[in-house]
Amino acid sequence: MIPLSDVIPRRQRPYVTLSLVAAHFAAYAIQRAALDLPGALFDYGVVPARLQWPTVLTATFVHGSFMHVALNLLFLWLFGPTVEDRTGHRRFLLLYALGGIATALAYAAMHAESMLPFVGTTGAVATVLGAYLVLYHRSLILLLIPIPGLPIVELPVLLIAGMWVAVQILTGWLTATVAGLLFGAAAILLFRRRERMQVGWWM
Repeated sequence: MIPLSDVIPRRQRPYVTLSLVAAHFAAYAIQRAALDLPGALFDYGVVPARLQWPTVLTATFVHGSFMHVALNLLFLWLFGPTVEDRTGHRRFLLLYALGGIATALAYAAMHAESMLPFVGTTGAVATVLGAYLVLYHRSLILLLIPIPGLPIVELPVLLIAGMWVAVQILTGWLTATVAGLLFGAAAILLFRRRERMQVGWWM
């Protein structure tokens, strides 16, 4: 099954979400083409035992595998546009950036003696997902079944979100996932624009 979109109407084009997806893919392409992969993880990722503050910003743009970045950006594209529509472009960018920073610091605090680097968009995407679930936990997600003759189906967002969370936890990103979800759920109460929550906003 391939997630396509949610069912929530939007008025604005998701310029920030699209730019973030493009920037992350570009960063990964540069990382694979021009950088030593193990070295990049340690140079630009957050290594708790020797925390360097610039890496709190760069860690989000470093990934260990194509599947890691592709899955995260698929879910950013799935949930980001609606959250961006309800916060506005600048607030959404700030929410995303702060989510990435907060989860990196949470990882460093929880694994203070670890030499394993924290990298990737998991925390920032979890922030967006946490924000979305606060706003629209009863939403539906449209999915394409890649079998001829089968229609597009709708599944509850909680089921789709749960699948993504399970994958992140099973692949070792428990701290980032939980921290991001909690941060996003709390921060959206400040970042959302109340006038955009009214039905008239997207009619």
